[in-house]
Amino acid sequence: MKEVWKLISLFLLSIGTVDAFVFSCEQVKYKIELINSKLDTDFICVIVEIKEFAPFNFSNFEQLDQIYVQNDDIFLSLANISGRIHGCVKRETSQPWRLTSTVDSLDCTEEFTLIASSTANPIIS
Repeated sequence: MKEVWKLISLFLLSIGTVDAFVFSCEQVKYKIELINSKLDTDFICVIVEIKEFAPFNFSNFEQLDQIYVQNDDIFLSLANISGRIHGCVKRETSQPWRLTSTVDSLDCTEEFTLIASSTANPIIS
């Protein structure tokens, strides 16, 4: 089921002139391990599996609460972003986003998707 979501996300992102990057949990893990890993887009969105579309609800919000996007002195957890309307947040400064985490090793048993996009809400618009 998670592969279907990735394909749908990629298809929707290819429509129009949207600059966006889609990252799976494993790719987020890799980006966090890179020192100075930056995402120079205006929006960050977090997609988790929800009951209407998946056989189970995403439940690993404790982990998402320990993964952050940083923009200047603003730190937002992925759990915080996923709980917002449409699951997105807008960059407030010209500095790129940085991914950081207080988790030693990410558990990707429950998949989530991080989208860095040049437009608001690249999935539902």
